[in-house]
Amino acid sequence: MREEAVCPEDVDSAVLERFFAELEANSLVRNLRFQRRNVAKLWNRLAACAERGLQTVEIPAKQVSWHRVSWLELPETFRRETEDYITWCTVPDPLDENARARALAPYTLGLRRNHIHLAATAAFDAGIKPTTLTSLSKLVEVETYRAILRQQWQKNGGKSSAHLLGFANDLITLAS
Repeated sequence: MREEAVCPEDVDSAVLERFFAELEANSLVRNLRFQRRNVAKLWNRLAACAERGLQTVEIPAKQVSWHRVSWLELPETFRRETEDYITWCTVPDPLDENARARALAPYTLGLRRNHIHLAATAAFDAGIKPTTLTSLSKLVEVETYRAILRQQWQKNGGKSSAHLLGFANDLITLAS
C-alpha cells in the first residue's frame, strides 16, 4: 500500500473511496463491500463528537437485494408441511413419541424458516419449477439438493462460507 499521510480534517468521501480502492487492490481484507458502509458510519460518529471540525462522509447505500420466490407460488402442501415442521421444532407436546429432544430457540426457528424459503428460491433459480416442490423432502432429493447448493455457491462467487455450510446443514437436518 502506498504510504500517503492524510490529515483527519482532509478526510472526505473521495479519500475513503481511494482508501478502499487501495485495500481491494493490495490487501487480504475480506468483505470490503460491507466494511465501506460501516467505516463511513463510524467516521460520521467520530466527526459529530470531535472538536476538530471533521467532515462527514457519504454513507454508501446498502447493496442488498432480496429476491425470493413468493410463498404463494409454492404448493399448499409445501407451505403446510413447512408450518408443521416449524411447529414440531417448538415441541408443542414433549410426551409425543415423535417429539424433538428439545425445542429450538425462536431465532433458530426463524432461521430454519428462512433457510427453507431460501432453498425453494435457490431451486427456482436453478431451473426447478416451484410447483414441483410438493413437500420438504423434495428439497433434499439428491439432484435438487445439489442444484440448490450449486446455485448458492455460485451466487457466493464460487466460495464456501459459514452461511453456506449452515444452510447445507439445515437442509440435511430437514431430511433426518
